[in-house]
Amino acid sequence: MNFTDSELDGEVELQNYWSRDFRVYRLNGNTNQWDRVRSIGDFALFLGTNAPLCLSTKDYPELKSNCIYFTDDGFDKQVQGRLGGHDMGICHISDGTIESLCCGDLYKPSLIWPPPVWILP
Repeated sequence: MNFTDSELDGEVELQNYWSRDFRVYRLNGNTNQWDRVRSIGDFALFLGTNAPLCLSTKDYPELKSNCIYFTDDGFDKQVQGRLGGHDMGICHISDGTIESLCCGDLYKPSLIWPPPVWILP
C-alpha cells in the first residue's frame, strides 16, 4: 500500500490513499528464497490490523476463491489527521483487480473509523 504526505505552508494536506496491487510470495525451504505465487487456489487470504488468516473457500463458499480480503491499516495516520479515506476491499489475484468494500454513502475522507478486524466465521 502506498501513502503520500505533502506539506503546504507548514500545514499537512489531507491525502486520500488506496491499495494499488498485492503480490503474494511463498518461502521456498530448499533455497531459502521467496517465490512469487500467482494463485492461492481455493483459498481466501485475510489481511488487516489483526493477524492474517487463510480460509478454504470450499469450507466457506460465500468467500471468493483466489482473493485477498484486506482492511485499512492507516488508522494511526487518520488519527493524526494526515490521511483520508478508508481502504478496504477484495483483490482478485488472477487479474489484479481490486473491488472496494467501503462505505457507500457513508464515505467521508475526514471521518475517523477504528481499525476494522476480521472475525473468524
